[in-house]
Amino acid sequence: MMRTAAGARGRGVATLMLRHILDEAHTRNFERIYLGTGTEDYFAPARRLYVRNGFSECLAFGGYVLDPNSVFMEPRL
Repeated sequence: MMRTAAGARGRGVATLMLRHILDEAHTRNFERIYLGTGTEDYFAPARRLYVRNGFSECLAFGGYVLDPNSVFMEPRL
């Protein structure tokens, strides 16, 4: 789970962290990366961050099941 401290919000910290993770995935030749986040309004900034960085919704992965409180996403690698 990623969460940006209140004092660091709006300064690009989450974008830098996410890009670092994606760059590392490319370096390691990962074929897929998945993430899960919430559907509640307070997760909206996170969902926008992921979409801006190439993520789109996907089916549940691993042992997760679809539920109304979760959104599953993956980027184009």
